[in-house]
Amino acid sequence: MAEPPTGPAADLDDVDTPEQLGARLDALRVHRGLSFRDLDMPKSTAADLVKGRAWTTANLRAFLTGCRLPKEAWPPWLTAFERTRAGTTPAHRDAVRVHDASPRRLGVHAAIHVTGALGDLPAYVPRDLDDRLRATLDAGRFVLLVGGSSVGKTRTLYEALLASLPDWWLVHPESPEAIDRLAANPGRRTAVWLDELQRHLGPSGTGLASRAGTLWPDEYTRRTARPADPRRDPYAGHRQLLELADVFDVPEELRACVASPAGRPPPGTHSPELCEQGGAPSGVAEPPT
Repeated sequence: MAEPPTGPAADLDDVDTPEQLGARLDALRVHRGLSFRDLDMPKSTAADLVKGRAWTTANLRAFLTGCRLPKEAWPPWLTAFERTRAGTTPAHRDAVRVHDASPRRLGVHAAIHVTGALGDLPAYVPRDLDDRLRATLDAGRFVLLVGGSSVGKTRTLYEALLASLPDWWLVHPESPEAIDRLAANPGRRTAVWLDELQRHLGPSGTGLASRAGTLWPDEYTRRTARPADPRRDPYAGHRQLLELADVFDVPEELRACVASPAGRPPPGTHSPELCEQGGAPSGVAEPPT
């Protein structure tokens, strides 16, 4: 095995994909005689990184630090890393990095402000489905959140993308025609945001296995139900698309809602009374104490 580049003159110009750079990172670890446990970072994260996953700058820096690589030798690795993140320009004009996306523009409800409130969004209350949702996104699948009005579908999906794919490009198409263009040229490491999916479907659906969407329960039922007469099936194309999705039902209840030790709800969430009623309002930002 060729010695991995470790010094300031390291040549990684032939690296173009996360998998290629991950293999070079693993070669660096082996060359330095280190196990994953020696890297001073979660073993699972390090193992994912060398396979081209868990692809964030923070994880790369932690790995290089764990390999005891001097910081003056980092630039070639950082440059190669940026090149693997779908290049320096996105495949689509309006794309932004997930971590740079505005949750408000994606449809996340703002907090209901009171005097002295801080921030534009309420604190996120974790849900039981979070881990499964994020693992499904990590696996590169099409996810669809189904739930009623103001149950938190959009916020849950945004937080999952931010946790799982922060460095991916995010595209928010405005029409079925824009989705068709994306299907023809999806781009690498690109997530497609389809909040209120019914707004984005043309008469026959679309062939794009999109990344992330939300849908109301009645819309999902209407578009997936098989008609008694198969000759009269206006949603056949929609059903074919929706059958590709991993569907997550978003309940109205927030099981994770727990009052703080002082008897008050966590700042920026909702009140114990609403928790007891199973309510999930869009959110209230509390004033500072």
